[in-house]
Amino acid sequence: MATSKVIVERADGWVQVAAAGEDFLLENIGGSDAQVTLQSSAPATNAPFHRIKHGSAFVRVGTGACYVAADDQAIVVVSK
Repeated sequence: MATSKVIVERADGWVQVAAAGEDFLLENIGGSDAQVTLQSSAPATNAPFHRIKHGSAFVRVGTGACYVAADDQAIVVVSK
């Protein structure tokens, strides 16, 4: 299992952290809340999302790529 630390800034918009079909664990380890959406292609700016609070985790098994955005700055760790 490979682990990556990703810092997402507000100006970055949606950042892809896992490809479609990859199983992963995403943990918000710092900064602001992380906004997470699962989409088959790059999401629109106003796409629906799950809010992952600092210290919380999100697990996904299945289809759709994972994208993360932040209100200010979110620091997430992705294991896949």
